[in-house]
Amino acid sequence: MPMRRDPLRHDLGALSRASQILLGIQAVVAGLSLANTYARGFLIDDATTSLLGLLQIASFAVAGICVLIWTFRAKANTRTDGARDLLFSPTMAVASYFIPLLNLVMPLQAMREIYKASVDPRDWEAIAVPALFGWWWAFWIAGNIAGLATFRMATMEPGMVPADVVTNLAMASDVGTLLASVLLMRGIGLVTGLQARRTSEPIVLRAR
Repeated sequence: MPMRRDPLRHDLGALSRASQILLGIQAVVAGLSLANTYARGFLIDDATTSLLGLLQIASFAVAGICVLIWTFRAKANTRTDGARDLLFSPTMAVASYFIPLLNLVMPLQAMREIYKASVDPRDWEAIAVPALFGWWWAFWIAGNIAGLATFRMATMEPGMVPADVVTNLAMASDVGTLLASVLLMRGIGLVTGLQARRTSEPIVLRAR
């Protein structure tokens, strides 16, 4: 049987590698921030802390854009491969990260759906999802909550919140970001591998 690439499918290879590299950088920056906070405590006006904070924002923004593009294309591929009755369109899978309150659960649902439809587009609802996706999202939410709490407490009047509480929250935020980044790298690799196998499947050319 002839082999050919469906022109409607997105090749996720390069985008997946870029996303994983950027997530790796995000994890490294979080690790550096964790080490700095562990060694010196969280000092909001400190030059090193400020620099690491800026690097975290920059790595988050760049990696986030890349991951969102990957999400859109991976979701589009599941439709091209024949998945039906999906809850999320490619656009909705991306938009789910920006809808207040719903963005606490919808991105995980969209990612789970992408994985399931990548395994078996025809019977995707019956597919079990690896626990790593749930852990990814749990660490991501926990890290973000701890990060928000850190900066709110750090900007309060001196003495209102014990310094060790702020330091522990800052470290928890970095741990959450680091682990979430590593787990998402793995998740992206899994989905990309599943979809790559479909590009090498033979396509039957039917006579008209």
